[in-house]
Amino acid sequence: MRLLILVLATALAGCASTRSFPGHADGPLAGTWRMTVRPVVPLGTGDLRTVLTFEPDGPSGFEAHSRPGAVRDLVGPLQARLAPLMDGEAFARGALVHIYDGTLAPAGDSTVVTGRLVSKKFKTLALTGVLAGGLLRGTLRSDNLGIVVAQFDAEPVTGGLPVQDYAALVPEAQAVLAAHYYDPRELTTPRWARFWADAGPRLGRAQDDLEALFQFSTATDALSLSHFGLTRTSEVAVPDDPSTSGVSFARRPDGTAVLTCLDFETAQATPVIEQAFAAMAADPPPALVVDLRACSGGDFSSMQVAAHLLEAPAAAGLFVSNAWWAGHDAAPPRATWDTLTPLTDLGLDAFFRGLDAHGALVARVEPAAPTYRGPVFVLTSGDTASAAEPLAYVLKQTGRATLVGAPTAGALLAARPFPLSGGWQLLVPVADYVTAEGTRLEGVGVAPTVAVAPAEAMERALAVRP
Repeated sequence: MRLLILVLATALAGCASTRSFPGHADGPLAGTWRMTVRPVVPLGTGDLRTVLTFEPDGPSGFEAHSRPGAVRDLVGPLQARLAPLMDGEAFARGALVHIYDGTLAPAGDSTVVTGRLVSKKFKTLALTGVLAGGLLRGTLRSDNLGIVVAQFDAEPVTGGLPVQDYAALVPEAQAVLAAHYYDPRELTTPRWARFWADAGPRLGRAQDDLEALFQFSTATDALSLSHFGLTRTSEVAVPDDPSTSGVSFARRPDGTAVLTCLDFETAQATPVIEQAFAAMAADPPPALVVDLRACSGGDFSSMQVAAHLLEAPAAAGLFVSNAWWAGHDAAPPRATWDTLTPLTDLGLDAFFRGLDAHGALVARVEPAAPTYRGPVFVLTSGDTASAAEPLAYVLKQTGRATLVGAPTAGALLAARPFPLSGGWQLLVPVADYVTAEGTRLEGVGVAPTVAVAPAEAMERALAVRP
């Protein structure tokens, strides 16, 4: 959810203005402009509709800001007063996003628009666009990443805020949860009643998509629940790049092999994992370090790593979904796991189909050749999450690896998105996970064998390496 909030701050929002720009008789950016921001790289959010207010700054310059008072509506009056101290004077007026150093440069029948977007969460994006025929189109670029992260288009509007009746999303979300939440019994508990009592009014105060996302995310904090959130769908297809992988393999000067995992996705991760263990079989390293410190999860191709490290089959855990509780009063006891459907296809689509069909799936690790038998160290942090956590757990529990670092995130609910109206979708936890020993990792995580600051984990692992 934090990754989602970080990304959502690329959006723009605002309220009306009627001032003209000196040097432009018709004031080309005067008035209220509704803008749609469309990510063009996988950023965790879809298209965001919003409105901007522009203010002239000299003969050919401008500044812009989102709706004043948005921060107050989000965090309350006391924290809003502290916002300038915590986030800088850019947020003194209580807006979530600002554009500074804006310029307007006539170019024939069009106008080139540039600026520097300063966001409460994302820091800075470079805005470049062309205003022609009453429409503004352009891009938002991350100079830190060196890439364009989003496109935008905007047009003047006369209507006011809100962009949408966001409170109307509440009954839709409640219906989706009742149909798909991993344990519907929880939805009748007081904590969920308190959540909706907070989330409903928050969405009612939201004036644009960015505010709605921030408000809903703030309400979910009280649930202490992973893989649950509101987001937007996208009209821009972001294709998978088969040439890139969240898994990489390298050797240190001392010969130690390092498998760095940022994200597990079967199509991209599996080939790298197989190549890595083939290379280690041909030239065995003195030790293997599996670096999961920045691994956000993915699918169950993570278990392919364990398959090449274990010499005997191991139960990795159990996933239980809404479909199970429709016909049972208790979770499957450990003694019955051998009769349950095994998780054999590591892709997410097959995983969700299996849950829908059977209600519970058993994850097992079957050894795969070649097997690496040397010392193994797994580096973990509070950012080690989701599909990376069962990998860390099974390697620790079987004694196959020494975990070095900090406890993992404890974010282990399996989730999938469900559509809501108006281009929204709700990410719903559809399955809970328990280990073969009956341990629920959600909210708990996996404790390291050797506890050190994550930044020091590699050095410590190398120091204790035989």
